[in-house]
Amino acid sequence: MKQTTRYRIAYCISDYLAAVSGILVFSLLRYHLVAGIHEIYASWFSYIKAYGVELTLIFLPPYMLAVYYLTGYYVNVTNKSRVDELLRTGLGVVIGTLSYMLVALLNDYLPMRRQQYELMVLFALCLFALTWGARLLITTYIRKRAKRDHRPPVYLALMRSEADRAHAEELAQGHGFEIGAEHISGGTSDGLAVLTERIARDGIEGVVVLPGALDTEGIQRLMYDLYPLNLPIVMAPDDSIFALGTVMRYDHVIGEPLLDITRPELPDAFVAIKRAMDVVAASIGLLLTSPIIGLLALAIRRQSPEAPVIYSQERIGYRRRPFKIHKLRSMRPDAEADDRPRLSSDDDPRILPIGRFMRRYRLDELPNLWNVLVGEMSLVGPRPERQYFISRIMKEAPYYALLHRVRPGVTSWGMVRYGYASTVADMIKRLKYDILYVQNLSLEVDLKILLYTLRTLIRGEGK
Repeated sequence: MKQTTRYRIAYCISDYLAAVSGILVFSLLRYHLVAGIHEIYASWFSYIKAYGVELTLIFLPPYMLAVYYLTGYYVNVTNKSRVDELLRTGLGVVIGTLSYMLVALLNDYLPMRRQQYELMVLFALCLFALTWGARLLITTYIRKRAKRDHRPPVYLALMRSEADRAHAEELAQGHGFEIGAEHISGGTSDGLAVLTERIARDGIEGVVVLPGALDTEGIQRLMYDLYPLNLPIVMAPDDSIFALGTVMRYDHVIGEPLLDITRPELPDAFVAIKRAMDVVAASIGLLLTSPIIGLLALAIRRQSPEAPVIYSQERIGYRRRPFKIHKLRSMRPDAEADDRPRLSSDDDPRILPIGRFMRRYRLDELPNLWNVLVGEMSLVGPRPERQYFISRIMKEAPYYALLHRVRPGVTSWGMVRYGYASTVADMIKRLKYDILYVQNLSLEVDLKILLYTLRTLIRGEGK
């Protein structure tokens, strides 16, 4: 089990026990503070056996875990800021307290309305103190163990000239890594193959790009080459970025800004909510569409009995990790008999009759929901491609590398606006919409894409 997974489990267990303890402490204080409870219950032990308290002990702790997850607390567990932890804990406790008040406390008979709000504040304080205290202990342990057991990561500094060396050392000191190697760049993408080979050979754990070290195309190609190594590429922004008014998300208050260009700067809450929506929607979708998948499988079997009805193909996904995408087979089994990847067109003779129907309504993509459920894809995101076509696209549009910053999707902005691509040139035209999506990630954009996709399915406009 990975270290991050163990830490995540530790936080979950801690939060669950803190919620249970918070309920018990609050119940004890409430028993002694609220007049009239002693007349009904002879002791606190009999009071916590009351129906309402028992329901709270059963349902509130797992509900609080769900709240903490949706606030993004469990997304990043190895590099937590204590200030961020304090704020996240407070936010989760406020949401949980308000929910408890609406469900339980407002149904109580209390002589004064003010007492309800006083109890709400008391309940929030009990939850917050126990939850934050336990979290602080775990976070402190993780930070101390990291300092004791792990040396700072070794980065390669990509510089423009010798004068940048002092700047690189300053960044390393402020952000907790070491400069283990240096590379003077001429501002072009020349020599990237040699550079990436050196990174893999010398145990480099990250790259810091100083202003002007690479042009835009060089940075994009560097990102693409380094994605399989799963290394961070951080960039020190120059003054031109600020002069242009570009807005960048940055929450490291102390120290000079560094931008991680290998991943989008997404709030942890957005990442958690998007993943939760994917899991729920994929589970419901697979359940509801399983009869349709079964009927289509029978039709495929009748028209092409010599091959499996589910077609699996390797695609390149998040951070350039290969995975098997699953689809209902819409073509003959010998569609690529010459082992040369080929794109399809509307009048492609390789497509089965049932395949034309499925592609029109995009029903062949229904098994993609399994890829979503296991975390290889998302409901909305750039469509994943095969390495053969990615290599061809990268020759003309190296910014394709940006798409691997997010999970690929069942549907996408490019699919909504452009549909399927029958040539590499079409894929490059469609690419601009997927780049726009990556640069404008939000739940609102996802919802719009899903609604437009639904309209396409209803009208049978899939191509």
